Amino acid sequence: MNTIHHLSQYALQELKDSYSEHEIECICRIVYMDVLHYTNIEIHLKKHEFLEKSFIDKFVQVVEELKTDKPIQYILGETEFAGIDFQLNSETLIPRPETEELV
Repeated sequence: MNTIHHLSQYALQELKDSYSEHEIECICRIVYMDVLHYTNIEIHLKKHEFLEKSFIDKFVQVVEELKTDKPIQYILGETEFAGIDFQLNSETLIPRPETEELV
């Protein structure tokens, strides 16, 4: 389990009871973009390259927290709303996509 491809398969296996396959793919993409600072294209181009152990450990930790139904926004400590990045914690309300549409 040392490439993006392997980590994505791991996430699919571990989270299949809580999330749909599409949701898991989106969550993985968010983590790769946030932690590795990859673009969507880089994720696909580098999916078979070896990753650093520190990222693999972080990814496994994220999956474990997701299994406890903790939102990805709280795990990563940030979210985007209306094109602006916001820092948040467990006491902060997560903006809903419907609210962003109204703004």
